[in-house]
Amino acid sequence: MPRVFISPPLLRPLLVFLAILGCSPEEPAAPLPPLELTVTAGSIPADKEPIVWLVEKDDVRLVNAPQGGHVLHIAARMEGLRTKRAEIRAQLRHPDTRAIEAEEARTINVVESSPGVFESKPDSLSDVAHIPVCPNYGDRDILDQEWLLEVTASEIPGRAGTGKTELRVTPRCTHTDPKTQALCQCECAANYVLGKCGGGG
Repeated sequence: MPRVFISPPLLRPLLVFLAILGCSPEEPAAPLPPLELTVTAGSIPADKEPIVWLVEKDDVRLVNAPQGGHVLHIAARMEGLRTKRAEIRAQLRHPDTRAIEAEEARTINVVESSPGVFESKPDSLSDVAHIPVCPNYGDRDILDQEWLLEVTASEIPGRAGTGKTELRVTPRCTHTDPKTQALCQCECAANYVLGKCGGGG
């Protein structure tokens, strides 16, 4: 079928004619009104393991990152979400000063776990935040110390709905392999410098 080119001077009369016929272009969807989401933070201890929903003073497992170092895998559960995607921002803060030690934000796909409740896909590490906490160049140990975990979730697109939760957690090295455990403990202790942990880090 040959293509039809409509020059700009003729385009406006054509749109007016279509409007008269009731063929006006479809109006864009109205933006969603503001809404406060109820957010729960969770942790995935390792790939393919189920999400553990966190409560105040829970332990969270430090996980080897493919690129090196250790991360916290943080998931989110959102009540009231009206979109199929969300942005989550997970921050580890000093419990007294609230200074941010490490953070990561990403857009995730969600699944509906019950009516009106959506959460990070449990079988996908791409749909949880990866907080890069170790190597730890700071002057306070990451492991075996209480930290403040703050998780913010927003609807995508538009960010009309948003919510936040925070709780105190304690990162732990829980590897069963002695060498991996020793590397985790070394990298996540305070005042890391290159070469501190031997050939592994």
